[in-house]
Amino acid sequence: MSINLKDNYELIWVEQVRPRILDDVEGNEEIIENLKGFLITQNKSFLKKTGKKKPTDIPNMLFTGKFGTGKTTSAEIFALSIVKHAADILPINGSKEGTKETLKTKINDFCRTPRIDGGKVVVIIDEADNMSKPMQHAFRKDMEDFRRHFNVLFILMCNYKEKIIPPLLSRCMIYEFKDLTNENMRQLFMKVQKKLKFEIDDDCIDILIKKSGNVPRNFINLLQQLSISGTRRITKEIAGNYIAIRDEIEKIIVMMMKKKDLNEILLLCEKIMRDFSMDEQFLISEMLDSFKTFKMDEKDRAIAIARCAEADFRISQGSTPYAQTSWLIAQLYLNLKTNVKDATKTR
Repeated sequence: MSINLKDNYELIWVEQVRPRILDDVEGNEEIIENLKGFLITQNKSFLKKTGKKKPTDIPNMLFTGKFGTGKTTSAEIFALSIVKHAADILPINGSKEGTKETLKTKINDFCRTPRIDGGKVVVIIDEADNMSKPMQHAFRKDMEDFRRHFNVLFILMCNYKEKIIPPLLSRCMIYEFKDLTNENMRQLFMKVQKKLKFEIDDDCIDILIKKSGNVPRNFINLLQQLSISGTRRITKEIAGNYIAIRDEIEKIIVMMMKKKDLNEILLLCEKIMRDFSMDEQFLISEMLDSFKTFKMDEKDRAIAIARCAEADFRISQGSTPYAQTSWLIAQLYLNLKTNVKDATKTR
Protein backbone atom coordinates (compact mmCIF):
# COMPACT_ATOMS: atom_id res chain seq x y z
CA MET A 1 0.00 0.00 0.00
CA SER A 2 1.78 3.16 -1.18
CA ILE A 3 0.48 6.71 -1.44
CA ASN A 4 2.31 9.96 -2.08
CA LEU A 5 3.10 11.79 1.14
CA LYS A 6 2.15 15.37 1.88
CA ASP A 7 5.09 17.48 2.95
CA ASN A 8 3.18 19.37 5.65
CA TYR A 9 3.44 17.59 9.01
CA GLU A 10 3.04 20.78 11.01
CA LEU A 11 -0.51 20.24 12.26
CA ILE A 12 -1.73 17.64 14.70
CA TRP A 13 -3.40 14.87 12.72
CA VAL A 14 -6.17 14.39 15.28
CA GLU A 15 -7.36 17.93 14.61
CA GLN A 16 -7.01 17.62 10.83
CA VAL A 17 -9.27 14.56 10.64
CA ARG A 18 -11.70 15.47 13.44
CA PRO A 19 -15.28 14.75 12.26
CA ARG A 20 -17.30 17.84 11.33
CA ILE A 21 -20.66 16.12 10.76
CA LEU A 22 -22.31 13.15 12.44
CA ASP A 23 -21.93 11.01 9.31
CA ASP A 24 -18.15 11.19 9.78
CA VAL A 25 -18.25 9.76 13.33
CA GLU A 26 -17.09 6.12 13.41
CA GLY A 27 -18.90 3.53 15.52
CA ASN A 28 -22.07 3.61 17.64
CA GLU A 29 -24.20 3.73 14.51
CA GLU A 30 -27.58 3.48 16.30
CA ILE A 31 -26.80 6.48 18.51
CA ILE A 32 -25.59 8.54 15.56
CA GLU A 33 -28.72 7.72 13.55
CA ASN A 34 -30.89 8.69 16.52
CA LEU A 35 -29.13 12.04 16.85
CA LYS A 36 -29.46 12.65 13.11
CA GLY A 37 -33.18 11.94 13.45
CA PHE A 38 -33.51 14.77 15.97
CA LEU A 39 -31.68 17.12 13.61
CA ILE A 40 -34.06 16.28 10.76
CA THR A 41 -37.05 17.26 12.89
CA GLN A 42 -35.52 20.72 13.44
CA ASN A 43 -35.30 21.40 9.70
CA LYS A 44 -37.76 23.94 8.24
CA SER A 45 -38.36 21.83 5.14
CA PHE A 46 -39.29 18.89 7.39
CA LEU A 47 -41.78 21.06 9.30
CA LYS A 48 -43.33 22.28 6.06
CA LYS A 49 -43.54 18.77 4.65
CA THR A 50 -45.13 17.30 7.79
CA GLY A 51 -47.33 20.31 8.56
CA LYS A 52 -45.90 20.68 12.05
CA LYS A 53 -45.89 24.17 13.54
CA LYS A 54 -42.72 23.75 15.62
CA PRO A 55 -39.71 21.43 15.80
CA THR A 56 -39.74 18.26 17.88
CA ASP A 57 -38.65 18.96 21.43
CA ILE A 58 -35.14 17.59 22.05
CA PRO A 59 -34.71 16.04 25.52
CA ASN A 60 -31.70 16.64 27.74
CA MET A 61 -29.10 13.97 27.06
CA LEU A 62 -26.49 11.94 28.90
CA PHE A 63 -23.65 10.42 26.90
CA THR A 64 -21.91 7.68 28.88
CA GLY A 65 -19.09 5.34 27.98
CA LYS A 66 -15.36 4.80 28.10
CA PHE A 67 -12.72 7.28 27.02
CA GLY A 68 -12.32 7.45 23.24
CA THR A 69 -15.76 6.21 22.17
CA GLY A 70 -16.86 9.47 20.51
CA LYS A 71 -18.95 11.10 23.25
CA THR A 72 -17.37 14.55 23.12
CA THR A 73 -17.12 14.70 19.33
CA SER A 74 -20.76 13.65 18.91
CA ALA A 75 -21.96 16.14 21.52
CA GLU A 76 -20.07 19.05 19.94
CA ILE A 77 -21.26 18.27 16.40
CA PHE A 78 -24.85 17.84 17.56
CA ALA A 79 -24.78 21.09 19.53
CA LEU A 80 -23.32 23.07 16.64
CA SER A 81 -26.04 21.66 14.38
CA ILE A 82 -28.92 23.03 16.45
CA VAL A 83 -27.68 26.46 17.55
CA LYS A 84 -27.49 29.56 15.36
CA HIS A 85 -24.13 30.75 16.71
CA ALA A 86 -21.16 28.93 18.26
CA ALA A 87 -21.38 31.41 21.14
CA ASP A 88 -24.69 29.76 22.08
CA ILE A 89 -22.79 26.73 23.39
CA LEU A 90 -21.34 26.71 26.90
CA PRO A 91 -18.76 23.98 27.68
CA ILE A 92 -18.30 23.06 31.33
CA ASN A 93 -15.73 20.68 32.80
CA GLY A 94 -17.31 18.80 35.68
CA SER A 95 -13.95 17.98 37.25
CA LYS A 96 -12.78 21.59 37.40
CA GLU A 97 -16.07 23.48 37.61
CA GLY A 98 -18.49 20.98 39.14
CA THR A 99 -19.50 23.11 42.13
CA LYS A 100 -22.66 24.93 43.19
CA GLU A 101 -20.82 28.22 42.61
CA THR A 102 -20.49 27.36 38.91
CA LEU A 103 -24.22 26.71 38.76
CA LYS A 104 -25.06 30.00 40.46
CA THR A 105 -22.79 32.11 38.26
CA LYS A 106 -21.49 30.69 34.99
CA ILE A 107 -24.39 28.41 34.00
CA ASN A 108 -27.10 30.64 35.43
CA ASP A 109 -25.77 33.79 33.70
CA PHE A 110 -25.34 32.00 30.38
CA CYS A 111 -28.82 30.48 30.37
CA ARG A 112 -30.57 33.71 31.40
CA THR A 113 -28.81 35.93 28.86
CA PRO A 114 -31.48 37.13 26.38
CA ARG A 115 -31.03 36.02 22.74
CA ILE A 116 -32.34 38.43 20.11
CA ASP A 117 -33.11 35.62 17.67
CA GLY A 118 -34.67 33.45 20.38
CA GLY A 119 -32.66 30.41 19.32
CA LYS A 120 -31.77 27.38 21.39
CA VAL A 121 -28.66 27.34 23.55
CA VAL A 122 -26.70 24.28 24.69
CA VAL A 123 -24.74 23.57 27.85
CA ILE A 124 -22.28 20.68 27.48
CA ILE A 125 -20.99 19.31 30.79
CA ASP A 126 -18.02 16.99 30.33
CA GLU A 127 -16.97 14.66 33.14
CA ALA A 128 -20.36 15.18 34.77
CA ASP A 129 -19.70 12.17 36.99
CA ASN A 130 -17.09 14.28 38.78
CA MET A 131 -19.57 17.01 39.73
CA SER A 132 -20.02 17.25 43.47
CA LYS A 133 -23.18 15.70 44.89
CA PRO A 134 -24.44 19.10 46.15
CA MET A 135 -23.98 20.45 42.61
CA GLN A 136 -25.90 17.52 41.13
CA HIS A 137 -28.80 17.91 43.56
CA ALA A 138 -28.99 21.67 42.99
CA PHE A 139 -28.67 21.20 39.25
CA ARG A 140 -31.59 18.78 38.79
CA LYS A 141 -34.29 21.42 39.35
CA ASP A 142 -32.49 24.19 37.50
CA MET A 143 -32.02 21.90 34.52
CA GLU A 144 -35.79 21.61 34.13
CA ASP A 145 -36.41 25.31 34.71
CA PHE A 146 -33.79 26.45 32.22
CA ARG A 147 -35.04 24.02 29.60
CA ARG A 148 -38.68 25.05 30.04
CA HIS A 149 -38.26 28.81 30.31
CA PHE A 150 -35.04 29.64 28.44
CA ASN A 151 -34.91 27.06 25.62
CA VAL A 152 -31.74 25.42 26.99
CA LEU A 153 -30.58 21.92 26.07
CA PHE A 154 -28.19 20.15 28.43
CA ILE A 155 -25.82 17.43 27.24
CA LEU A 156 -23.99 15.65 30.05
CA MET A 157 -21.05 13.31 29.45
CA CYS A 158 -19.52 10.82 31.83
CA ASN A 159 -17.45 7.66 32.03
CA TYR A 160 -19.37 6.19 34.96
CA LYS A 161 -23.10 6.86 34.98
CA GLU A 162 -23.47 5.14 38.37
CA LYS A 163 -21.83 8.25 39.86
CA ILE A 164 -24.71 10.40 38.58
CA ILE A 165 -27.61 10.72 41.02
CA PRO A 166 -30.86 8.97 39.90
CA PRO A 167 -32.91 12.22 39.75
CA LEU A 168 -30.50 13.56 37.10
CA LEU A 169 -30.49 10.30 35.16
CA SER A 170 -34.29 10.32 35.05
CA ARG A 171 -34.24 13.78 33.45
CA CYS A 172 -32.05 12.72 30.51
CA MET A 173 -32.21 10.48 27.49
CA ILE A 174 -29.27 8.15 28.07
CA TYR A 175 -26.95 7.10 25.24
CA GLU A 176 -24.39 4.41 26.07
CA PHE A 177 -21.38 4.64 23.77
CA LYS A 178 -19.60 1.35 23.11
CA ASP A 179 -15.98 0.64 22.20
CA LEU A 180 -15.19 0.88 18.51
CA THR A 181 -14.85 -2.46 16.73
CA ASN A 182 -11.79 -3.45 14.67
CA GLU A 183 -13.85 -2.82 11.54
CA ASN A 184 -14.72 0.69 12.80
CA MET A 185 -11.02 1.32 13.30
CA ARG A 186 -10.15 0.10 9.80
CA GLN A 187 -12.76 2.44 8.34
CA LEU A 188 -11.23 5.25 10.38
CA PHE A 189 -7.78 4.34 9.08
CA MET A 190 -8.98 4.56 5.48
CA LYS A 191 -10.39 8.06 6.10
CA VAL A 192 -7.19 9.24 7.77
CA GLN A 193 -4.98 7.87 5.01
CA LYS A 194 -7.18 9.29 2.27
CA LYS A 195 -6.97 12.77 3.80
CA LEU A 196 -3.33 12.86 4.93
CA LYS A 197 -1.67 10.73 2.24
CA PHE A 198 1.02 8.72 4.06
CA GLU A 199 2.66 5.36 3.40
CA ILE A 200 2.25 2.23 5.53
CA ASP A 201 2.95 -1.47 5.25
CA ASP A 202 -0.27 -3.48 5.14
CA ASP A 203 0.61 -5.74 8.08
CA CYS A 204 1.09 -2.75 10.43
CA ILE A 205 -2.54 -1.69 10.55
CA ASP A 206 -3.96 -4.40 12.82
CA ILE A 207 -0.90 -4.15 15.09
CA LEU A 208 -1.49 -0.42 15.62
CA ILE A 209 -5.24 -0.87 16.11
CA LYS A 210 -4.57 -3.35 18.89
CA LYS A 211 -1.94 -1.13 20.49
CA SER A 212 -4.27 1.89 20.44
CA GLY A 213 -6.89 0.01 22.45
CA ASN A 214 -9.39 0.83 19.68
CA VAL A 215 -9.33 4.47 20.77
CA PRO A 216 -9.35 6.76 17.68
CA ARG A 217 -7.26 9.51 19.28
CA ASN A 218 -4.58 7.04 20.38
CA PHE A 219 -4.61 5.37 16.95
CA ILE A 220 -4.25 8.61 14.98
CA ASN A 221 -1.50 9.87 17.30
CA LEU A 222 0.34 6.57 16.79
CA LEU A 223 0.10 6.95 13.02
CA GLN A 224 1.48 10.48 13.15
CA GLN A 225 4.33 9.62 15.52
CA LEU A 226 5.42 6.63 13.43
CA SER A 227 5.10 8.40 10.07
CA ILE A 228 7.68 11.05 10.94
CA SER A 229 10.78 9.02 10.14
CA GLY A 230 13.66 9.22 7.69
CA THR A 231 11.67 7.52 4.93
CA ARG A 232 8.33 8.91 6.12
CA ARG A 233 6.85 5.44 5.81
CA ILE A 234 5.41 3.27 8.57
CA THR A 235 7.06 -0.15 8.32
CA LYS A 236 6.52 -3.22 10.46
CA GLU A 237 10.02 -2.78 11.89
CA ILE A 238 9.38 0.84 12.92
CA ALA A 239 6.00 -0.03 14.44
CA GLY A 240 7.42 -3.06 16.24
CA ASN A 241 10.26 -1.10 17.84
CA TYR A 242 7.93 1.69 18.94
CA ILE A 243 5.43 -0.71 20.50
CA ALA A 244 8.19 -2.64 22.26
CA ILE A 245 9.45 0.60 23.86
CA ARG A 246 5.95 1.57 25.00
CA ASP A 247 5.35 -1.90 26.47
CA GLU A 248 8.52 -1.60 28.56
CA ILE A 249 7.64 1.94 29.68
CA GLU A 250 4.17 0.81 30.75
CA LYS A 251 5.75 -2.08 32.65
CA ILE A 252 7.72 0.50 34.64
CA ILE A 253 4.55 2.49 35.35
CA VAL A 254 2.77 -0.59 36.69
CA MET A 255 5.78 -1.46 38.86
CA MET A 256 5.78 2.04 40.37
CA MET A 257 2.05 1.86 41.04
CA LYS A 258 2.40 -1.54 42.68
CA LYS A 259 5.38 -0.26 44.73
CA LYS A 260 7.79 -2.91 43.49
CA ASP A 261 11.47 -2.78 44.41
CA LEU A 262 12.72 0.73 43.56
CA ASN A 263 16.21 -0.44 42.61
CA GLU A 264 14.69 -2.98 40.22
CA ILE A 265 12.73 -0.18 38.53
CA LEU A 266 15.84 1.96 38.13
CA LEU A 267 17.75 -1.00 36.65
CA LEU A 268 14.92 -1.62 34.18
CA CYS A 269 15.10 2.02 33.07
CA GLU A 270 18.81 1.59 32.38
CA LYS A 271 18.14 -1.63 30.48
CA ILE A 272 15.50 0.06 28.27
CA MET A 273 17.88 2.88 27.40
CA ARG A 274 20.60 0.37 26.60
CA ASP A 275 18.42 -2.03 24.57
CA PHE A 276 16.78 0.71 22.50
CA SER A 277 19.78 3.04 22.24
CA MET A 278 18.02 6.01 23.86
CA ASP A 279 19.21 8.66 26.27
CA GLU A 280 17.57 9.80 29.50
CA GLN A 281 15.71 12.69 27.89
CA PHE A 282 14.18 10.41 25.27
CA LEU A 283 13.13 7.97 28.02
CA ILE A 284 11.43 10.81 29.91
CA SER A 285 9.67 11.93 26.72
CA GLU A 286 8.35 8.40 26.15
CA MET A 287 7.16 8.20 29.76
CA LEU A 288 5.32 11.50 29.40
CA ASP A 289 3.52 10.26 26.27
CA SER A 290 2.65 6.97 27.98
CA PHE A 291 1.11 8.75 30.98
CA LYS A 292 -1.22 10.64 28.63
CA THR A 293 -3.02 7.43 27.62
CA PHE A 294 -2.41 5.10 30.57
CA LYS A 295 -5.48 4.10 32.60
CA MET A 296 -5.07 5.87 35.92
CA ASP A 297 -6.58 8.41 38.28
CA GLU A 298 -6.68 11.87 36.65
CA LYS A 299 -4.94 13.54 39.61
CA ASP A 300 -2.15 10.96 39.38
CA ARG A 301 -1.94 11.61 35.63
CA ALA A 302 -1.52 15.35 36.27
CA ILE A 303 1.21 14.70 38.84
CA ALA A 304 3.06 12.32 36.52
CA ILE A 305 2.94 14.65 33.50
CA ALA A 306 4.08 17.61 35.62
CA ARG A 307 7.02 15.65 37.08
CA CYS A 308 8.10 14.43 33.61
CA ALA A 309 7.96 17.97 32.24
CA GLU A 310 9.94 19.29 35.20
CA ALA A 311 12.69 16.68 34.81
CA ASP A 312 12.90 17.33 31.07
CA PHE A 313 13.17 21.09 31.67
CA ARG A 314 15.93 20.64 34.24
CA ILE A 315 17.96 18.54 31.81
CA SER A 316 17.51 21.18 29.09
CA GLN A 317 18.89 23.75 31.55
CA GLY A 318 22.04 21.73 32.18
CA SER A 319 21.16 19.37 35.03
CA THR A 320 22.69 15.88 35.00
CA PRO A 321 20.38 13.54 32.98
CA TYR A 322 21.09 10.51 35.17
CA ALA A 323 20.32 12.39 38.37
CA GLN A 324 17.11 13.89 36.95
CA THR A 325 15.89 10.51 35.72
CA SER A 326 16.52 9.01 39.16
CA TRP A 327 14.73 11.98 40.78
CA LEU A 328 11.76 11.52 38.43
CA ILE A 329 11.42 7.79 39.18
CA ALA A 330 11.64 8.47 42.91
CA GLN A 331 8.99 11.22 42.71
CA LEU A 332 6.61 9.03 40.71
CA TYR A 333 7.21 6.11 43.06
CA LEU A 334 6.30 8.25 46.07
CA ASN A 335 3.34 10.09 44.55
CA LEU A 336 1.46 7.67 42.31
CA LYS A 337 -1.42 6.09 44.16
CA THR A 338 -3.83 3.71 42.51
CA ASN A 339 -5.69 0.47 42.99
CA VAL A 340 -3.34 -2.26 41.77
CA LYS A 341 -6.26 -3.99 39.99
CA ASP A 342 -6.82 -0.84 37.93
CA ALA A 343 -3.22 -0.61 36.71
CA THR A 344 -3.94 -1.70 33.15
CA LYS A 345 -2.15 -0.56 30.06
CA THR A 346 -4.62 1.59 28.19
CA ARG A 347 -7.66 3.57 29.10
